[in-house]
Amino acid sequence: MRLSEWLEDEKEMATEAARAEGLEQGIEQGLEQGQLKTIISLVCKKMKKNLTYEEIADQLEENIDKIAGIGEIAKQVMPKYDVDKILEELNK
Repeated sequence: MRLSEWLEDEKEMATEAARAEGLEQGIEQGLEQGQLKTIISLVCKKMKKNLTYEEIADQLEENIDKIAGIGEIAKQVMPKYDVDKILEELNK
């Protein structure tokens, strides 16, 4: 095997490894965003029932600061509670 062939093989292996790592990271980020959207949706539903952040955090078994952060952003888009807009704000 010539040096140029060896270098090409190494480059292909490195590219494939980087692609696989990127795919794995993308899937992980997608799952995290999906879970966060679910929490946002639940928080909004419970806010419509006039529950406090403490009650929501207790029911969802989540951190009060996380729930309060979602709730404060949700108040800005009331009464529609657009989950995607809330998620966008949280990701800023």
